[in-house]
Amino acid sequence: MTFSSTETHWFLISPNYRRELKIKQYFEQKGLECFIPMHRTYRIIAGEKRLVEVPVIANYLFVKSTYDNLKSEKQALELLGMPFKFRMDTMQRRQPLVIDAQLMENFIAVCQNQFSKFVDCDKQADIKKGDLVEILSGPFAGIQGYYARPFKDKCVVVLIENIAAVCTTYIPQKALRVLKRHGDEDTTA
Repeated sequence: MTFSSTETHWFLISPNYRRELKIKQYFEQKGLECFIPMHRTYRIIAGEKRLVEVPVIANYLFVKSTYDNLKSEKQALELLGMPFKFRMDTMQRRQPLVIDAQLMENFIAVCQNQFSKFVDCDKQADIKKGDLVEILSGPFAGIQGYYARPFKDKCVVVLIENIAAVCTTYIPQKALRVLKRHGDEDTTA
């Protein structure tokens, strides 16, 4: 993906000391779009078992902005005691990781569905990517991802390489349209 410091892109930043929620609130007050994948879990708080929402991936925050704007906000947040780092592209180390807008929309849509499952970092490498598909019907209609089996059922996995993966519930093959066959170079319909 081509990178321009003055164009709006989705970036992944890593706040220090689990301050992703505070930094998200700061950015949202500035009018920036942010996303943190959250899930519900039980925690013991003051001796009581409570259901709370916590980030799925600690210290990760997705932000939609220009690179130049984020750099200036980074300086302001450092003065407030909330530093963060940009997640850098593994291929071009001097460039921050830029996430495709369509991929990010799919990722957010699946994460926000109550029936989605997150794939742990250690299991992401084991995902055998099948065909690239689009879901045609149901609550996940319009989502694009890989047809795979990370948990025993066949489902569609939205994968941000080496960062995060989330999968839908079981999706029957008749509810899918193949965009690209596994191993093909050209897009097929």
